Amino acid sequence: MEKGLSVVGKDVPKIEAVGKATGTLRYTSDIFFPNMLYAKILRSPYAHARVKRIDTSKAQKLQGVKSVLTFKDVPQEPYGLDDLGDPANAIRDKHILEETARYVGDRIAVVAANDIETCQKALEMIDVEYEELPAVFEVGEALKSGAPRVHDYYVMGGRRIEPRNNIATVTTHGEGDVEKGFRDSEYIFEGEYRTSSPQQVPLERTVVVCRPEADGRLSVWSTNQSIHGLRYTICNLLGLPFSKVRANRIFIGGAFGSYIHTRFDEPMCALLALKTRLPVKLQLSRAEVFTSARRYPAILKVKMGFKRDGTLVSQKYDVTYDIGGYDVLGAWVVSATTGWTYSMYRSLHFSYEGRGVYTTTPPPCAFRGFGNPQANFAIESAMDQVAEELGVDPIDLRLKNYRRKGDLVLAQGPQVKHYIESCEVEYLLRKGAEIIGWAGRDGVKRAGKIRRGIGMARGWHASSCSGFEPSGIADTGGAFIKVNDDSTVSLVTALADAGQGELTALAQIAAETLGVGVDDVIVSDADTDNAPYDAVTHASRGIYVGGGAVKLAAEDAKKSLLDWAGKILEASPEDLELKDRRVFVKGAPSKSVSIAQVAASARINNWGTIVGKSSYAASGFAPHFTVKFIEVEVNTETGQVRVVRAICGADVGQPISPMGVEGQLHGGLAQGIGFALMENVSFDDSGNTTNTDFLNYKLLTAMEVPEKVEVFLAPSRESTGPFGAKGIGESALNDVATAVVNAIAHATGVRFRELPVTAEKVLKALRERA
Repeated sequence: MEKGLSVVGKDVPKIEAVGKATGTLRYTSDIFFPNMLYAKILRSPYAHARVKRIDTSKAQKLQGVKSVLTFKDVPQEPYGLDDLGDPANAIRDKHILEETARYVGDRIAVVAANDIETCQKALEMIDVEYEELPAVFEVGEALKSGAPRVHDYYVMGGRRIEPRNNIATVTTHGEGDVEKGFRDSEYIFEGEYRTSSPQQVPLERTVVVCRPEADGRLSVWSTNQSIHGLRYTICNLLGLPFSKVRANRIFIGGAFGSYIHTRFDEPMCALLALKTRLPVKLQLSRAEVFTSARRYPAILKVKMGFKRDGTLVSQKYDVTYDIGGYDVLGAWVVSATTGWTYSMYRSLHFSYEGRGVYTTTPPPCAFRGFGNPQANFAIESAMDQVAEELGVDPIDLRLKNYRRKGDLVLAQGPQVKHYIESCEVEYLLRKGAEIIGWAGRDGVKRAGKIRRGIGMARGWHASSCSGFEPSGIADTGGAFIKVNDDSTVSLVTALADAGQGELTALAQIAAETLGVGVDDVIVSDADTDNAPYDAVTHASRGIYVGGGAVKLAAEDAKKSLLDWAGKILEASPEDLELKDRRVFVKGAPSKSVSIAQVAASARINNWGTIVGKSSYAASGFAPHFTVKFIEVEVNTETGQVRVVRAICGADVGQPISPMGVEGQLHGGLAQGIGFALMENVSFDDSGNTTNTDFLNYKLLTAMEVPEKVEVFLAPSRESTGPFGAKGIGESALNDVATAVVNAIAHATGVRFRELPVTAEKVLKALRERA
């Protein structure tokens, strides 16, 4: 930890805390304009169907209806999400509205009217004749020869590509010779793991507001984690110059990855606003939210070869993702899983093959961890079982094989490379084991009706998408800083805050750099007109990259501040330091001037304004590491599993806000327990989503969160991060589910390879074992 810090490393209230507590903080849901229209989407009742005929004439004549759009009224060229990468690599397989529906709930038409009730009446008056087509809901069926084709073709790099057996994308990576590695091994482990598809469940429902301006421009507010990506996609899709759209940053009521991409809703709403020349709001119902985003379900086949002493020799991973009816981020999650599997443990030989497969189900998207929780479940479950079968302590097996300082690691694809600089995995494992009482875990009650077990898992994630070589992924950040005449500091950043306290941490970084308090930093409203480019709030990069950009901008402003203070104090800038809103001469504390005086003098003497700017790309992705130790109770008569204690450790470098890091770990714990035990979006035999409300979707509540949760942070510093900081957001979740399942195995002797591990599955497995 860095010494001498006055703001960084301290717990401070979130800058939006009072607004949230009083209900005055504004979200997109709160935006209203005079004459604003409302929009609703007509959705397909079939999982796979072609629109033979659609008649909107009755709906258009309904009083209050201002516009009705169908697939005939939107751009006809298919599009892909390419704002973060090379457009030539984007899978272009979707339109704003579709002529062929590829899941129940797919977009067929959209209505804009004076109120929601009129919209609903208009939707009921649209006459659609469908030709129902064969559907396929499971990847195993979709991969079979002769299976229904979800897409006849997609476009990539200007070429039409026909997916074979519904395979949209494939990524491979290898080192050494895995088959030779297996021949050289003394113990071989093989296993197949399946993960579920939970929903992100943000509190704020998906919403977008578009307002045409008098100058012909379009202003947009949305539950979106990237204002620049939002503008980019709307402009490219609708053929608009970038100067014609202004996307506004606004607080988001939760996201967890579901809003890192520009969805179908935003360009749909923009098109309605441009056509009617009136403001339009489009907000999804909770049921629509459940069918618009979820985690990518995966099937992971693992093969590992070891020496008898536990040395890992060879690893082979075969991973299949269900990407639903369209490639939203499917190709990327397949590629990213290369890094998540490669970077956990060392071996001379490694092989990865992953694929994304179309099915006629709602397309998943990013969810905290972006493939890493799925990979972690397979790897850490396998390591636990291997340790048991080799007679090795699970912690010792991990310590023998984990990737550590100086090792090469990969992140969001085989092209995203980094050498680990800071790594406190050993500290995390040993400290967590000490706290939970690992050495005596076999003394917990593992017989009778209520059985206890203790399990663990470790995880990691990248703090950006940058490597030491060009990765082809946009990852730059930027910031503007202005010092005002009263010593306050105005900060402009495009980074979104979805409740994680990111803007507060950025304010702390600016305050520490400029010698002011965090209350002196004003995080200004930002939009694509006034904020420098920042890729998106994702990939746990907000502090590492966004914070790095803020620190550079503050240091840029600091140069002018010290130069001009030197004129007043008749001292060299190198002999000055900032503290408590003042500029001091080093070694002469009585000789100082306030920052306010410097700013005022600069204005009066026409020296200029104290400003700073930055546009910053990190030199790597600085992995952050976590460990979870979990204690569970298993009721052998009901199958119910209760997490009673959790130890969460993290190596995040220098924490900017320790309270914020702790909050991330608590939140990741809750989501991970839900992933392990109950959460999953499910479908019936016709492709209908069966649990689109909180009555039927089993979500972890305060009743299931363990009362005993302990968080500890490793003493660590990452020299490439602002003040030594790394990320935390995603690794807070990545290893939780595996630790829970490993604890269940310790309690019952049964190992589960499919999530979620529901009470019904536990009871069935216990009866079979008996």
